Amino acid sequence: MFPTVVKPEGGYVMKKYTGTLIVVILLVFACFVNIQAAYEKADITVIYQGTVLSFDPPPLIKDGYVFFPIEDLLAGIGVGHGWDADTFTVIGTLGGNTLEIPLRNLAYIVNGTRLTVPAFLLPFVDNYRTYVYLDYIVQGFDLDVDWNAETSTIILYEKVINVRRVYIEMDRTTHKTGVPVNFNVTVTPDNATDKNVVLSLDKPTAVLHGLNTITGRSSGAVTITATASNGVTGVRTVTFIDLEEYADEVFRLVNEERRSRGLPSFSASPALDRAAFTRADELIRVFSHDRPDGRSPFTALDENSVRYRAAGENIAAGQRTPAAVVADWMNSPGHRANILERSFNGLGVGVSMDNNGRLHWAQLFIGSN
Repeated sequence: MFPTVVKPEGGYVMKKYTGTLIVVILLVFACFVNIQAAYEKADITVIYQGTVLSFDPPPLIKDGYVFFPIEDLLAGIGVGHGWDADTFTVIGTLGGNTLEIPLRNLAYIVNGTRLTVPAFLLPFVDNYRTYVYLDYIVQGFDLDVDWNAETSTIILYEKVINVRRVYIEMDRTTHKTGVPVNFNVTVTPDNATDKNVVLSLDKPTAVLHGLNTITGRSSGAVTITATASNGVTGVRTVTFIDLEEYADEVFRLVNEERRSRGLPSFSASPALDRAAFTRADELIRVFSHDRPDGRSPFTALDENSVRYRAAGENIAAGQRTPAAVVADWMNSPGHRANILERSFNGLGVGVSMDNNGRLHWAQLFIGSN
């Protein structure tokens, strides 16, 4: 029940009711009708969010029920107020909800729905001031109510709507290291009282920037946890890939394959790696041994001033790890032949990632002897 304050012989009595809805009231308190009657003043205290409200004039008792001057009541709970002079209606909105009190046809209307109210609890005017019964204002403002009978005090609270779920959303969960990645954190319900969250990471392999960006420092998976004020959490695991680390691992695995068969290891050079990374980037646009402009892949060697007498290329796409791509190449006769070619003595490896997180791999072999 909403707080019903009556005055029997023994004093004020309250029954507790909790309503649901939040509102701002725009109000000008000039009424087209004025009734003056000998109502008893109510000796009652109202506290909202720890602050004692001030009423001038004071609340009145009408037919055994306590009514409050609406202007002071709304101002005390932080509501702006105004008045529709054309319809003689008090109108207020907050959080998408609306409360109306038409004074020509006295009523309480919440979001367009007229509340069922006994006639003796409808608003009334006394000495040019409008008085309302607290229950229906509480419904309009979604407040919680407590009653202290010993001190005749009504205690009003903003209703606390707890977060039920926390979501962390991003376009994909695999990203390159060193590149900031944006994500969004949302909570439900949308009208939760406190939507603030605190972010944390389970590993130091990435760093957070504010509440919506993360950058990977090294390869590996890291879990983002978003914790709401009431302890509800949401998590998202992101895998970061250091493309140069992956290229180095491919180089190492290929040399293991060669050494295990008595072949010399490949040598590396920055220029050869640059050419291979160029080819890996080009594979995102055109997956072919021809470059996007139709030229030979080995022109990437020429552009990086790599000298060679013989050259070869291996390409691949979709493998998620260096071990997987080397295994696929070794199981393919043509690719395997390039890796184990005795006349090749130099190797460049390139890796790229497309916008879907898919990896593309390129190997450029040269023979310089």
